[in-house]
Amino acid sequence: MNKKGLIGAAALLLVLALLIVGYTVIKNRNGAEEAPTGVAVNTYNSADAVSFSFEKEDDSLSFTRDANGYWHLADDEELPIFSSSASAMINALSGLTADREIISGEAPDYGFDEPSLTVEAKYQTGDKLSLVFGATNDFNGNVYLKDRTNGKVYLVSASAVTPFNVTRNGIIETDEMPLITAEDVTSLTVKDADGNEATVTDSAALNDGATIFLSLGFDPEGCRSALGEDRRTLGIAGDSFARINYKTETTVTNSDGTTSKVDVDETFTIYLGNETEYGGETYHYYTVPGSNIAYLADDASYYTLTRYATYTNTEEGETK
Repeated sequence: MNKKGLIGAAALLLVLALLIVGYTVIKNRNGAEEAPTGVAVNTYNSADAVSFSFEKEDDSLSFTRDANGYWHLADDEELPIFSSSASAMINALSGLTADREIISGEAPDYGFDEPSLTVEAKYQTGDKLSLVFGATNDFNGNVYLKDRTNGKVYLVSASAVTPFNVTRNGIIETDEMPLITAEDVTSLTVKDADGNEATVTDSAALNDGATIFLSLGFDPEGCRSALGEDRRTLGIAGDSFARINYKTETTVTNSDGTTSKVDVDETFTIYLGNETEYGGETYHYYTVPGSNIAYLADDASYYTLTRYATYTNTEEGETK
């Protein structure tokens, strides 16, 4: 091999050596030794879990499980949630396996001082689980995890954190408004807290009132459960309401077996309730028949809607 070839080979070996050193430094962080792969972090059965909580930068939630196996928010057990989302979180903990266990050399840059996620769980067996997720490994994208019950440190897949990427608002199972526009509404009936009631049919007023009605939606922000006596306490027992009549298209089967599209009349009602404060602003509770969730309508929308309880239609169809 000539001199130029020897220099090239030496340079290649140097590059490979540097890559190996870089790999070792990034992967092991401060020279930490690693145990074999496939280490079990949690062997508890998710079916035995009775409660769990998690905390991260933008939210913290606690859950309890009822006798039928359904999960509920610990601070409002009657508020309907997507129980399957809670199940996905506790299932992610059960049988959690680490890519590697870090058996020495814990370093500050593992991120446990400023965790990305902390999770605690309790089981019927009396066992408790307490996990802290720290920084992301720069080399392989895995996440450092510390089991606070035994002090062990692991590298786990980032997918272990994914089920916890939920918020309180996102986990609440809210009601749904009809998939219609203000133009589909044929009348609006409103009854206020004083007992005044009117049905609006004038086109301009109807369009404005229906727009406000439909814009309320069912935002989970600030909502709470409302069952039994709570409905009367919150003023949403049905004494004051707003109701729209609207047309919607549906498919019917004719006598000869063919199908056709027809317009049908439908109604949708919301119960309007008492005033409350949330986030320093004034709101009013509202709900729908059969729901156990009390939502918040902003003060302006509430009063604009309830003023139609004293509305008088005109022959010209103009707004008064």
